[in-house]
Amino acid sequence: MALSTRSVRSSQPRKTAAQKPKKKPNHIEDTHQQYIFDFMDMAYFRYHDGTLMKVTDFLFAIPNGGKRDAREAARLKRQGVKAGVSDMFLPVPMHDRFGLWIELKVGKGKPSEDQEKWINRMVEVGYLAMVIWGWKSAVEAIDAYLGGLYTKAGIKLTLDGIK
Repeated sequence: MALSTRSVRSSQPRKTAAQKPKKKPNHIEDTHQQYIFDFMDMAYFRYHDGTLMKVTDFLFAIPNGGKRDAREAARLKRQGVKAGVSDMFLPVPMHDRFGLWIELKVGKGKPSEDQEKWINRMVEVGYLAMVIWGWKSAVEAIDAYLGGLYTKAGIKLTLDGIK
């Protein structure tokens, strides 16, 4: 059988100049959140009775964001997923507050209307809830809320290391 020199057409439609490739998602906020948990994984706090407790035994992320198609969004809504819920929660009562909600933003990011409503609702019922820009500011806020961060040995822990 001889090979033909004629061109073969693909069954795929041709891309036109007007069609742009899909933009890759920007995960910089995810990276900042990972930095927070990496830092907090070595951090402890002193509870009211003086006991050292590991921060990540309490601090957790809420994987509530992301783009979804309508069918998946409806399925998640039926499961109780709510728009606007903050990125992280620290359910440790301190300073006459029931816990700390953190909405993490980076760069010029701004909270959505749903996120602002959630934060205001949490503050109204007795939580500390805030929008924080960048992982370092989040670590500083958690440090302030917990009254200090420490190593397992009880040595003061800072963003610069151990003091």
